[in-house]
Amino acid sequence: MYALVDPRTDETRYIGQSVQPLGVRLGGHRKHPSPRIREWLDELRLEGLDPQIVVVRDHVPYADLDHAEQEAISAAGLEGKRLLNVMFAGGTRLLPETE
Repeated sequence: MYALVDPRTDETRYIGQSVQPLGVRLGGHRKHPSPRIREWLDELRLEGLDPQIVVVRDHVPYADLDHAEQEAISAAGLEGKRLLNVMFAGGTRLLPETE
C-alpha cells in the first residue's frame, strides 16, 4: 500500500494499493488520473513539482489488499486528512475534501 504525498506540505492526499512497482503506479496516476487527482497533479505541475509516493504498509497478502486499503482510507479520513480518495466506510460516504 502506498500514499501520494504533497511535497509542499508533506500532507497525505491519496492512499492506494498496487502490486506494481511504485514508480509504475505513479505513472498510472499521471496518465489516467481521476478528476480529483488530476486537479491536484495539475496544481503541482504548475509549480514544477511531482507528488511523493511512499510505502505506508508493506507485505499485505494479495487477498487482503482491498480490506487493508479501505481501513487505511477510513482511518485517515477520520483523522481529518484531506484525502482525494472516494470510498464508503461503515455505510457513510467519506469525501474528506469537498468537490
